[in-house]
Amino acid sequence: MPKQVIRLLIAFVIFVSLFLLARHFLVPKSFYKLGHYRADAIDDIKNLEAKYSDSLTCKKCHKTEDSTKSAGVHHGINCQTCHGPGYKHAKDPAKNPLTKPTEREFCGKCHNENAARPAFMKQVNILKHNTKSKCVVCHNPHSPGFKLSLPKTADSTKKSGSGKQIDDATCGKCHNTEYTKKQSGVHKVNNCIVCHGSGEKHINDPAANKLLKPKGRAFCGQCHGTGSTTSGINQIDLKGHNPDGDCTDCHNPHSPMDF
Repeated sequence: MPKQVIRLLIAFVIFVSLFLLARHFLVPKSFYKLGHYRADAIDDIKNLEAKYSDSLTCKKCHKTEDSTKSAGVHHGINCQTCHGPGYKHAKDPAKNPLTKPTEREFCGKCHNENAARPAFMKQVNILKHNTKSKCVVCHNPHSPGFKLSLPKTADSTKKSGSGKQIDDATCGKCHNTEYTKKQSGVHKVNNCIVCHGSGEKHINDPAANKLLKPKGRAFCGQCHGTGSTTSGINQIDLKGHNPDGDCTDCHNPHSPMDF
């Protein structure tokens, strides 16, 4: 037998011997006892300190919040998803308070616009959507669906396409800058939906239902063009008045007397 083959056989025997020796010391004794895993791991896991409680445990003390959550779109989310592990809190609430996240960035983990997210998860652009306020100001975190406000006066509202009435103040909860500007100008008598269209679907899901943002002289001319049927409204000759420009180049649409 060639010497090279003998050397390879010797090396192979040494390798196998070392492997079997290492396996003897490294493989746990309980391995294969119950299957292809370390059986003692079951007891080890059982003895670990508990961190999370069953959602029914939360319900025992927080019945109001549980009732609200159960009736809303967050009904399938465990309380501890937002509030953190609750086992110690359930044992001693005063000593172990839960977190109460209210920051926009926290809500944005699920609700910031992301094309990869499923359609049922409502999304908004947190960098643009009501940036001066926290989400919890308008949305109940346990049932975040937005409720339409009922109008205070018939003069300040118009009906949306579905027949529901939307108050300007409702729009102002998210669009505070635009709302404040409109209320200070001559357009305060016009409901937002006159120019932007029905906002009911937009309120319930802003990212999926964008509002109209009309531009162009023809749109403004419906009310302000010479010969329009509207009364008591400033009218101009669109053909002669700054014909090469757009109305919004000079006028703020929410307060058009501001140049």
